[in-house]
Amino acid sequence: MKSIKLRIKMTRFLLVTAMIGTTFHAQKATAQQPVPTETQAVNASSRLRFGVVGGYALNQHTANFPELQGFPIFEPRTTTSPGPPNFTSGTGRGFWGGALIEIPLSSSFLLGVRGSYTMHNARITTLEWKPVLPPDGGASVMATIEHALQTRIAAVGLEPMLIWKPLPSMASGLNLAVGARVGWLVQTALTMEANLITPDFGSFMGGGRSLPPISGAIPAVQALNISALAAISYDIPLNAGQSLLLSPEVSSTLGVTGVSNGISWTMNQLRAGIALKFSPSVAEPPAPPKPVFIKPAVPVLAAKVKANGVQPDGSETSDVALRTQEIFSRSLRPLLPYIFFDGEGSTSIPERYALLLAQQTRSFSTDKLVDSEALTPKQHPYYHVLNIIAQRLRQYPKAKLTITGCTDGVTSENTTVEIARQRAFAVRRYLMEAWGIEATRLMTEAKVISSKPSLPLDEPDKIRENRRVELLSDVPQIIAPILLQDTARLVLPSVIRVKPTVESTVGVREWKMNIHQNGQVVKEWSGNGTPPITMDWTIGEAEGGALESDTPLTYTLTVTDNAGASISTPPQTIALRRDVLKSEVVERSNQKVIDRYSLILFDFAKSELSSANQSIVTLIKQRLTEQAIVKITGFTDRTGNEDLNHRLSLARAQTAAQALGLTATAEINGYGSSVLLYDNDLPEGRFYCRTVRVIVETPLR
Repeated sequence: MKSIKLRIKMTRFLLVTAMIGTTFHAQKATAQQPVPTETQAVNASSRLRFGVVGGYALNQHTANFPELQGFPIFEPRTTTSPGPPNFTSGTGRGFWGGALIEIPLSSSFLLGVRGSYTMHNARITTLEWKPVLPPDGGASVMATIEHALQTRIAAVGLEPMLIWKPLPSMASGLNLAVGARVGWLVQTALTMEANLITPDFGSFMGGGRSLPPISGAIPAVQALNISALAAISYDIPLNAGQSLLLSPEVSSTLGVTGVSNGISWTMNQLRAGIALKFSPSVAEPPAPPKPVFIKPAVPVLAAKVKANGVQPDGSETSDVALRTQEIFSRSLRPLLPYIFFDGEGSTSIPERYALLLAQQTRSFSTDKLVDSEALTPKQHPYYHVLNIIAQRLRQYPKAKLTITGCTDGVTSENTTVEIARQRAFAVRRYLMEAWGIEATRLMTEAKVISSKPSLPLDEPDKIRENRRVELLSDVPQIIAPILLQDTARLVLPSVIRVKPTVESTVGVREWKMNIHQNGQVVKEWSGNGTPPITMDWTIGEAEGGALESDTPLTYTLTVTDNAGASISTPPQTIALRRDVLKSEVVERSNQKVIDRYSLILFDFAKSELSSANQSIVTLIKQRLTEQAIVKITGFTDRTGNEDLNHRLSLARAQTAAQALGLTATAEINGYGSSVLLYDNDLPEGRFYCRTVRVIVETPLR
């Protein structure tokens, strides 16, 4: 429920922001058209308007009822089986459209009336939890059942509203409106469903994870539907006469009457749309006569200069855009659930792992972790593995964690499991003291050697890998892969083009061109003879960061001729603005989108794909298109024969390709140990090298 409300609030915020941005763009574009007189603008805003309007709507239904007459919950309610909680809310989408007329009441107010058809479709759900027994006869688990009412509701109606123009002197401009919508429900279809969401096993009586749906009409429909309405729009003239207007708008309705008699159920809408309005044109005023410049018969010395901004496509503008690009990157990485211990007999968690104090755990967030191929102590996401698992244990309070301590099985450690037990206790103690995880949820085990050891046991690298604690949970989400996000900001080069013009009867001896801001010179050119026709200033990252985007630049040209006479052009200004470009792709080149995945960790000397990584494979499948070009590359650590490592890495890549269904189309390679992705002097570095990377190149349309 909270996530739905938050999504609706965010959607409203984004739509309003888009409206403000459209308004700003419209004002800038309109500024380049001939400006009518105030009298003409008032006349244009005081004429009858009519047209069509339509758009897209986000629907939100608010309810509070257990079930509808004729649509009982699939399993009868009893005192021992009360059924699910009440239906309280639902969301959906639909289209709306119709005709409009706006009648001027004064220079500032208009009476608007619309006739429209609106879709109020929504899916209203509630969840029910019941204990079920697993097929293996173990302890019961809670099953989640979703009950859903899929509505298909449509209405025709009238929308009277009072429209206020805050700027009556402009034919175009902002419009604020309040009113009501009086509608008549013409479609009231309903389908009721029940679906088993979790766990993965189990079914309803009679088989299947979904019960047969029940369809029909909504009972006891209240056909007359009344809502309060508020809207904001902006009129953009499409011609000089201002007889044709384009009006983007955002509106919202709040249900007053219910959908069905006898129960609490109202419908709300957030709508985005656009209207095309027509009114009689305004006669164009005659163009003022162009000024006539009379050139002196014998100019002694004259100079002028003009500065423009240069866009990436080479076009020139009257202002300068200081462009900052924000690159939003995402990577899905497998979580390595091992803690490695340094030195024979050591039982303390090494210092390279990030261990937090209890008060620090409240501010810990995986959103602050940054992906990197450098295993920087306390910073790389792997060194936060205990904090990531602990935070997930808080999110899943019924989940349990098995902490298995292991010795290297070769050195003096193999004489007793006490060292393995102390290693497990060290991890358990941190989770309890720093994160407050209950002891009953943390089971410890001790083994002389792991059930999946790195072989051969007596090799130095494998000895260090086998001195570890292994973490395993009964809830897969606890050790699921981690999604890492980061935003990088890059100041892109901007260009100012200066065009000086100098006329002299005796020739130019020297010249100087200055650009300054707040009295400080930020750029200077100088030279002898006639200045160049054009001069470009490419503003780099350091210079762009130092400029104030809300303060214009001032520029002047000073010229001295061969007779010693000097002249300076009047100070002129050029405005600055800061544009922020956003990107959600790792790389775009040659009109392609390139996505990179590092997805699968393999057991030592194995090429089989574990079941824990199937969710990652599913994610990649969902993002593949028919035009995608896929490259799958396998890697190993430094251990073993180079030829064997090459064959093993190729087998891993082929396993991933087979899981993705791309064995016939993907480019599959294995680099073995010839390319080491991470520091192989660390056991975790060697584990992270036992992986497959997938690169997906998708052509842009």
